[in-house]
Amino acid sequence: MSERGRIAVYLVAASALAALLVLAFLRMPAFGSDVHLYRDLAVPAAVKHVTANVVSAVNFDQRALDTLGEETILLGSVVGAAALLRPAQRESERRSPRTGRTLEATGLMGYVLLPVTLIGASTWWRTDR
Repeated sequence: MSERGRIAVYLVAASALAALLVLAFLRMPAFGSDVHLYRDLAVPAAVKHVTANVVSAVNFDQRALDTLGEETILLGSVVGAAALLRPAQRESERRSPRTGRTLEATGLMGYVLLPVTLIGASTWWRTDR
């Protein structure tokens, strides 16, 4: 893509983002007002769940989508870094093939911690469901 094309795409995207931000700021309730949309929706939803308190319900039940979004961002950044750091075709031709050998300490720790991982996962599965 040419430089002019990139600038045109940027200007369209930046103007759309600016318009969305202006609309969002204009529709915000006034600071210190009695309108609290999140409170009006979160507290009744938290009371429906059987938790120790409202804070726990909000953190563990209602913020799950937020956590999913954060994990998606993390996955995207890892995939992007892997794509950027992969060797070019001419670089991979010069490399010697990997042997695929694992360090003995890494293999030992994997075997030692596998039962701990399985017990933890099975305990979580029984208590969460």
